Amino acid sequence: MSSGRHLHHSEFYALLDMLANRLGGTRHLSTCTGRDIWPSHGVYFFFEPGELRIDGKPRVVRVGTHGLRSTSRTTLWKRLAKLAAHASAGGTIAGQSSVGTSGAL
Repeated sequence: MSSGRHLHHSEFYALLDMLANRLGGTRHLSTCTGRDIWPSHGVYFFFEPGELRIDGKPRVVRVGTHGLRSTSRTTLWKRLAKLAAHASAGGTIAGQSSVGTSGAL
């Protein structure tokens, strides 16, 4: 990996660590509900158990956005709930074998 790319990866994961610390850790989709406090729109990140970076820390395996337009009529939680339902029915998300234990910030 080029040094510039490595620097960008390091900065990205440092920002995710800061966000996780600010929020009190990552959320696990399998334990989340619509009663949790969710923003109406935003960006989500998935980590998959066993998917690790070269330093042994979790690797982001999916990045998604939802409701980025003010006219969006659905919510971030509805999108995440749809992903969770798909996974619990035996489906996969972006090649993931399991979403139930994936963390989402």
